[in-house]
Amino acid sequence: MTAIICEEHETKKTFKSWRNYLVIFFVFCLLVLESLGCEKTIPGTAADWVRKGYAAEHAGDYQGALDAYSKAIQVAPSYAEGWYNRGTLYNKLKNYQQAVHDLDKAIEAKPSYHEAYNNRANSHYKLGNYQESIKDCNKALDLDPRDALAYYNRGNAYANSGNPRQAIKDYDTAIELNPSYAASYFRRGTVYNELSNYKRAVQDFDKALALKFEKAYVYDSRGLAHTKLGDYRLATKDFRKAIELDPNDSDALKSMQQLKATSESK
Repeated sequence: MTAIICEEHETKKTFKSWRNYLVIFFVFCLLVLESLGCEKTIPGTAADWVRKGYAAEHAGDYQGALDAYSKAIQVAPSYAEGWYNRGTLYNKLKNYQQAVHDLDKAIEAKPSYHEAYNNRANSHYKLGNYQESIKDCNKALDLDPRDALAYYNRGNAYANSGNPRQAIKDYDTAIELNPSYAASYFRRGTVYNELSNYKRAVQDFDKALALKFEKAYVYDSRGLAHTKLGDYRLATKDFRKAIELDPNDSDALKSMQQLKATSESK
């Protein structure tokens, strides 16, 4: 009887020891995860933080969105969506260097992430890195040949790197893929202005405005084309509309003064 009692006692003692070892091991694992920048959370938490960030961003709480996306990255450093969403928000906030960094990470985590290439192309464009922008657009188009945005972005990069003919081709394709792409009509119009093809420029600006792309700079650009065509009445009308939309539009104000001086000299 004594032997049985002793055996039960030893079994309980052994169980208790193993339980203690397991607790210690569990705590050790948590400390290791924390040292690696991970959180003591259940799977899917990174996606939850991205959703919170997305909601904050669309509510106009950009700092809250940045904090949430950063939390997602902290929880799961290899989660591409965390890097991508923070990178696109940095683009929106005009912090293009940081945007490139985050989008690099998104692509590193998910090499087939064609939206990340598109957004990084925009970041490079804003930084004046036109060749890098073109490379990213090319990669985006390799992944999705019908991506109108990639053609538009590449057209912008070509237009600013001294290749207006190629820019027009890309805007043409963007419009073929998306006939309601008002920004592409506008940008193609600006290139036609630069090529002194003012009639084609006016047609594109007309189309952009018909698609409700009501921006001061569109009226300003069309006013310039009308001026070059010698139609000062329509030019004046466009410049006035540009100033109405943006009273601080210095280009429109200057153009109005030049038109007035031209008419008075006649």
